[in-house]
Amino acid sequence: MELTALRRGLNIGDALNLSDLWRDVPPPRSIITSPPYLDMHDYENGSEIGVRGQSLKDYLGQMVGLFRDCYKIAADDATFWLVAGSVRRSGRLVPLPDRLVTCAEEAGWTLREAITWDKQKALPWTHHGELRDITEQVLLLSKAEDFRFDASELRSPIPNSIWWKRYPERYSPEGSMPTNLWSIPIPTQGSWSGGRIHFCPFPEELTYRMLSLTTVVGDVVLDPMAGVGSVPAMAEAMGRVGYGVELKAGDAHLYDRTAESARRFLSHLVDDTNRRKDFRRTITELRLLKFAKLVGQHIWAEGLPVWWVRVRKSRRRPEPDFKVVSGDFELVLNDASVGERALALARSVTERPPLSKFGVDARFVSVGVGEASTRGNWFVSGHFWNSPSSVQPIGGEPHVVAAFNPDPDRIDDTPYP
Repeated sequence: MELTALRRGLNIGDALNLSDLWRDVPPPRSIITSPPYLDMHDYENGSEIGVRGQSLKDYLGQMVGLFRDCYKIAADDATFWLVAGSVRRSGRLVPLPDRLVTCAEEAGWTLREAITWDKQKALPWTHHGELRDITEQVLLLSKAEDFRFDASELRSPIPNSIWWKRYPERYSPEGSMPTNLWSIPIPTQGSWSGGRIHFCPFPEELTYRMLSLTTVVGDVVLDPMAGVGSVPAMAEAMGRVGYGVELKAGDAHLYDRTAESARRFLSHLVDDTNRRKDFRRTITELRLLKFAKLVGQHIWAEGLPVWWVRVRKSRRRPEPDFKVVSGDFELVLNDASVGERALALARSVTERPPLSKFGVDARFVSVGVGEASTRGNWFVSGHFWNSPSSVQPIGGEPHVVAAFNPDPDRIDDTPYP
């Protein structure tokens, strides 16, 4: 039965008729696909693209036509993801990703990023002059200069490290920025149904990353060579509107399983979200503690009798926007009459490096020792906290006391009760 209208999910049709098929459907915000790798595999679907014995010239000509159709139907700020690997013909290496980029650029797209995908698996045999190839290229192109690219969902907490404990001001509370090397194992062939289901199934994590970077909930997503429907399935699971077009009718019955696998993958990301939240809280609290210590040191160095600096994490929104956390700081002084001088000095030192680079929106008050509360968490000596044996300064160093208590498993010092 000839396909006349697209529906959400996986559709059986020919990508070469994409312009005709894409009617009465909103323009896609992102197109994600992996075309046949020349004629390396026989998909037994009667496709004209990548048919056995097809010349490289004819193949690339068809790619230009397909990529031009994608450009025509896409939204003005659309992105275009191409996943491809190099191939060999008669012992000659063909850098297919480079050739496909040339085709896409001829169709109007602009290359923005090239990511190396470490698949961690490959065929076990090679020929003379070859190494086992476990990588492919994940290529990001766009239609215009202004396109969506947001890595916030892909940032990951840095593993428990002495370096971010010593220097929390140097690490983003959002976690580390993803790199252009993605280590994502490919699905084990046959694990779904006891046999090979598809030559190049996308791992869920790969589609999740591409969709997270360039789309938001409600965006339309298309894969014109959808295979078992990995892209539309993950798009739907993430609240996008997913469309896939696939010529091989035999893959259609696998879509339900693909969709269930995508939903299952997302359900396991809750722990990652919680880890990012914990990391943000820990880093910002460590910044506040170190910030308090340095402020106290500056004031003490000027000869003002500050005994300790008390810090409380504030709920107010940091200002300006580049600040990452708000804190209220209480300067506890042996002589309350020097309070104004201490406050002026504190504000001054926080306006220049290194404290100006901590991202702390600080507000200060000063009190005399008799007015101050000693309740809170004193922090023992370590890489930047002072060691109190009493409330009084030791060795010319004011103490830090905090209204919060960072998780001791996440820092290399133990709170002193």
